[in-house]
Amino acid sequence: MKINLSLSRAVSIPLLLLNIIFSVVLSFYLYTAFERINNDNIKKLYNENLNLFSSLVSQDIIMGQYASVEKKCNQYFDQNSVNYIQILTDEFIICKSGTEVSNGEVLKKTLFFDEQKKEVLAEIVLGYHVKKGFISETGPLLVFLGISFVILTFVTNHYLIRIVIRPLQKVTKSLSGVVNVEQAKEDIYYRDQILQIDELKSLFENRNELLFQLKSYQDEQIKNAENKIVVEVARQVAHDIRSPLAALDMAVNELKGLESGRFNLIKTALERIRSIANNMHQKTRELVFSESEVSLSKFIVHDLLVDIIEEKKLEFMSLTDLEIEYEHNNFVETELLLGDSSEYKRVFSNIINNSVEALKEAKGKVSIKLDFDERFLYLNISDSGQGISEDKMSKIFEKNYTSGKDNGTGLGLHYAREIISKSGGNIFVSSVVDEGTQLSISIPRLKKKYVLIDDDELIRLTWESAAKSKSVEFYSFSSCIDFEKSLDSLGSDFTLYIDSSLSDDVKGEIKAKEYFELGISEIYLTTGFEKSSFEQMSWIKRIVPKDPPWV
Repeated sequence: MKINLSLSRAVSIPLLLLNIIFSVVLSFYLYTAFERINNDNIKKLYNENLNLFSSLVSQDIIMGQYASVEKKCNQYFDQNSVNYIQILTDEFIICKSGTEVSNGEVLKKTLFFDEQKKEVLAEIVLGYHVKKGFISETGPLLVFLGISFVILTFVTNHYLIRIVIRPLQKVTKSLSGVVNVEQAKEDIYYRDQILQIDELKSLFENRNELLFQLKSYQDEQIKNAENKIVVEVARQVAHDIRSPLAALDMAVNELKGLESGRFNLIKTALERIRSIANNMHQKTRELVFSESEVSLSKFIVHDLLVDIIEEKKLEFMSLTDLEIEYEHNNFVETELLLGDSSEYKRVFSNIINNSVEALKEAKGKVSIKLDFDERFLYLNISDSGQGISEDKMSKIFEKNYTSGKDNGTGLGLHYAREIISKSGGNIFVSSVVDEGTQLSISIPRLKKKYVLIDDDELIRLTWESAAKSKSVEFYSFSSCIDFEKSLDSLGSDFTLYIDSSLSDDVKGEIKAKEYFELGISEIYLTTGFEKSSFEQMSWIKRIVPKDPPWV
C-alpha cells in the first residue's frame, strides 16, 4: 500500500501532532501555575477574614460576654461567604454556625489571655466549602490549551511555509525546469533570503551548477558536431589536393622551352597551394583535440622554453631592433610538467609570436620570465608593444576572434587557455595601450619525490629542513650503498641529486651513469665547483649547486 502526500501535508501532519502534544504540556503547565497563584490568593483572603473576625470577637470573649459573641458570630456567618464558624474554649462551645466542612478549606486561630501566650482563651474555626463544577474545573485548562494550540500552529506553520516548504516547492519546480536547458535560467530566489538553511542553500546552488554543467555539455556537443564536420571537410580537401598538386609539380618540372619568368610564376603558385594545404591540415588538428591522440609525458619546462626562444631568435634574426630576453630562477631548471609537450610548445610559441607582432615596426623587447613557488609554476611573457584596448580585452579568449591579422584564425589564446586549463592552470592578460601587454600563466607544479646522496651531514640536514618546510617528499642517504639498499622501496619515479665527491673516493657522476642504466632518468649532479670543471655527460640532466631546489 502506497500513500502519496504533498510536501506541505507530509510536513504538516507530524507537525500537527507535535503541536497538540506541546500544546497540552504547555497548557497543563500554565494551568497549574495559574491554579497555584489563585489558591494562594484565596488562602490569603481567608486568613485576612479570620484575623478580622478574631479581632471582632476577642474582646467580648475576654469580658465573658458570650451572648454578644454568639450574636456577632451569626451576623458574620450571614453576611460573608463563610460556610462554618465555631468558637470554643477548653470547657464549652461559645457559638457554632453552619455545618462542618469536610472537603474545603478550614482555618483555625488560637486566642490567648496574655501576650506571652501561656494561657489559652479560645479557639476560632472558619470553614469554607470548595465546590468546582466541570466548567470551572476544566475551563481555564481548555482556554490555555486552545490559545497555545492556535499560537503554536500559526507560528510553526508560518515558519515552515516561509523557511522550508516554499523554498522546497520552489526548488522542486526549478529542478523540473532544468530539463529544458535552453529556456532554464539561474535561480537566485534563495540568494535573497535573510534566513537560510544550509541544505536548502546547497540544493539551489547545486541546481544552478547542474544547469551550468548541462548547458556546457550541450554547447560542447554542438561545438563538437560543428567542428567534426569542419575538420572532416578540411582534412578531405587537404588530402585530395595533394595528388593533383604532385602531378602538376611533376608536369611543370618536365616542361621545356618555357620562359623562366613564367616557370617561376607557376612554381611559386604551386608552392603557395601546397602551403595552404599544409596549413589547413595543421589548423584542423588545432581545432579539435582527441584525448586518445594526446601523448602525455613529463618534460622540463625550462628546456622547452630554451628551444622555443632559440627558434624564435633564428626566425626573427632579420629584425635587428627586436630583443627577446629570458629570465629564470636557477632552481626552476628542473621543474617538470605532465602533458603533451608539442601542445605546450605550440602555445608558448604562438604567445611569443603575438608579442613580437604587437611591437611597433618590430622594435622593442619581448621579456620571458619563468619562476615558481610552493604550488605553481609561473610563466610571464610581456612586450613593449602597442597594447590592447578595453573593448578587445573582453574578446581575446573567444574562439575565432582575431584582432585583424591577415592570416589569423582566432584560435591562438582560445587554444592556449584550453591547453593550460587541462593542467589545472590559469591564464591572465593585462595590458596598457601604447605601453605593452603581459600574459601570465600559472600551472600547478608536478608532485615529485626527491632523493639526495651526500656524505655531508650538514647538507642533508639543510635539505631535510627545506623539504619539510615546503611539504616535499624527500629522502637522503649518506652513501650510495645505503641508497641502493632502499631502491626497491623508492621505486623508479623520483628525482635523484647526487654529490660529485662522495666519501671513499666515490665519484657521483660515475655512480649516476650506473643508476641511469638502471632506469633512473632524472639525475642531477650537485657540486661546489664550476660547471666548466666537468665534461659533457648525457646521463646527467644538469649540474647544479648544493642548495635545496625548493628554496
